[in-house]
Amino acid sequence: MLLSAVLHSICFTMTTTVLPDDISTTGYSDEIDSWEGWAKVARSLSTNLVAISSIGLNTLSLMVLRRSPTCFGETTLLIIVAMSLMDLSTGVQILIMENLATWSTLPDIWQGYCKVAYPSMAFIQLSSTLFVVVLSIDRLLIITKPLKYPYIVTKKRLKVVLLSCFIPPAVVAYAVRGSYFYTQTRYCRMYLIAREYPLMSAVIILFFVAIVVTTFVNLKLLLIATRMKKRITPEPEVLKTGVISGISVHFSISSTGIRTCRNKAFEVKAKSKDQHRELKALKTVLVITMALYIGWFPFFVRVVHNIVTLEKSSRVFEFIGFFAGYNCSWFNPVVYLLMNTAFRQEALKIIKRRNG
Repeated sequence: MLLSAVLHSICFTMTTTVLPDDISTTGYSDEIDSWEGWAKVARSLSTNLVAISSIGLNTLSLMVLRRSPTCFGETTLLIIVAMSLMDLSTGVQILIMENLATWSTLPDIWQGYCKVAYPSMAFIQLSSTLFVVVLSIDRLLIITKPLKYPYIVTKKRLKVVLLSCFIPPAVVAYAVRGSYFYTQTRYCRMYLIAREYPLMSAVIILFFVAIVVTTFVNLKLLLIATRMKKRITPEPEVLKTGVISGISVHFSISSTGIRTCRNKAFEVKAKSKDQHRELKALKTVLVITMALYIGWFPFFVRVVHNIVTLEKSSRVFEFIGFFAGYNCSWFNPVVYLLMNTAFRQEALKIIKRRNG
């Protein structure tokens, strides 16, 4: 998600100490108590539930999009598929990392564990974030420039944009080198090497601009949605009762005239359906974006707390920050199921076919 881009970037720098090139964090001791007993089991079960939900729902989403590509527009479909793939990857990695961290000693004995796990998770999360930015801008262009949209957003251009979204996350995750260590609370952390600080600062500025742009775009979409809701044409009563509301029809009107009235009523109904469809698509984007803001907000609060107080947050606070953000990985398919009729119908067909 949306906040994860800035938050993970900030976490790399502001929640850690910038070390000189010749200093290592080997032997660093984490002062936060580790998870033991029932608390350990509860944490593992809840995190695994999130991971399984993410894998299952995003797999279902990809199956629906493959079988019924008309659920979304042609170009929007590419963005949705990219987001689903990233969220599916998030679920897989959460499942692997949580079980390795909780039930094995591999992270403790293999010093390279965090060097593999931490960058890969950051790369997936940040890439997914930028896809949400692209989705928001795509929806804005569809609404504000409907005639020019097919010429502005082509499949080829969109593929280039989506591929370019991997560049900043790759820089953050793999180009920036640091000292990794494993905490008693079973999370990986990273300390930046001093010479990497300028590069990381530039990346943070880039993601800060991205989140400002996305916030502006979504505020504009919210304003447009409010106006659209007021302008939606009500469905004419003639289609329900056979009588045109508010019009007194004389018996001498010809059958041709009645057919004309009915045709106009059907045109109004079609227009009303189109408006409802556009409004629902707009609401879908807004809900997804707001969910990402809310999901990563606890993580942001923890980061700010660590910076202001110069103290480590409690293990519960730390867990809530990560757990709430992880939940964003399964939320998108649920939004599609609730707000896209074609998607929901195809999903139900797949589920019935599997169970039958």
